[in-house]
Amino acid sequence: MDVSVQQTPRIPPELCDLVLDQLHEDKRSLRACALVSRSWLARAQHHLFWSIYLDWSNCYSFSRLLSNNPSLADHMKTLEIEGAFGIFSMDRLHGATLDAWLRAVPPWLPHRLLHLNKLELALLTIDSDLVRRFFGQLPSVSHLTLWACALTTFDVFAELFLSLPLLKRLSIAFIQEWEANPRPISCVQPGRPRPQLEVVELTSSCDNFKVLNWLAGEGLHHDVHTISCTRVPWASLSALGDALKPFAPKLTNLRIGVGDSTTATGASQTVLSTYHAC
Repeated sequence: MDVSVQQTPRIPPELCDLVLDQLHEDKRSLRACALVSRSWLARAQHHLFWSIYLDWSNCYSFSRLLSNNPSLADHMKTLEIEGAFGIFSMDRLHGATLDAWLRAVPPWLPHRLLHLNKLELALLTIDSDLVRRFFGQLPSVSHLTLWACALTTFDVFAELFLSLPLLKRLSIAFIQEWEANPRPISCVQPGRPRPQLEVVELTSSCDNFKVLNWLAGEGLHHDVHTISCTRVPWASLSALGDALKPFAPKLTNLRIGVGDSTTATGASQTVLSTYHAC
């Protein structure tokens, strides 16, 4: 006797992946999908760990998770680390701080982030120890953002910049204490891979002049085709023009925003010029 076996229809895995791809920004739904089926787990994790945000409240659990599941780091493309100040910078019950976590990061962790291409740092105090321990150990990064960070010296920035050989885009806003404890700025070491920077986005007069002059002085400006300088004081326009001259041969996009505010909460500015080369 023939017995017909009724099989449950199976959705092709490629179609399941396409469905999960539509949930890229929906973390809650992705977490639910990861629990539905083993066949959905890998694709759900791909999107869940594509972009990671860390602060003092989740940094320790993040390192424990990677310690138990190192392969999850392979999915990470963007890492955003945000500090804070005062009572908002720590777990007051347990005394845990983001800075303490950063300085205790196990050596294997940055080396697991092989596919990371975007690093965003905000409200952090950065010194050479953090660069050598963590931030400078991410050679695949192509886009670096520094927002309202305090760097102990400009050399710290130079060391971080030169440790990212694939860097293409640099975004800096409201950096504090460029000049604290000044020392001679490090030169590019002969034979060391040099970042071929293409896009520079700067905010505040301190960032505009210090960074542009250093890039030109070290010969790191030859591939830059796009520059945005905002919150430039009116009185500094002539000096900015001088700082931009070395970039002129390759420059195709230039945006200058004029305003006297140098704080992150400054109210207004005037876009003086937006230039696009044909």
